[in-house]
Amino acid sequence: MNKVVPLDSSTRKRTGLPVKIGGNSLSSLRSIKMLVNFGLNEGYEVGLQQEVTAFSEAFNPDTKQWERL
Repeated sequence: MNKVVPLDSSTRKRTGLPVKIGGNSLSSLRSIKMLVNFGLNEGYEVGLQQEVTAFSEAFNPDTKQWERL
């Protein structure tokens, strides 16, 4: 999500999204970032398939999806 906020807006508006994103687990942020980069480098179809695989692996405690990429 992109958002343009005027320079004169409150600090609360400017820091809300980064704080919200930063509140997620490091492993999920790492996985998302790697999947986005993978999709950009390998193309939409391959990236989408990797996301489907990572989503299913996210619910399996024995896998670490970020090590797969």
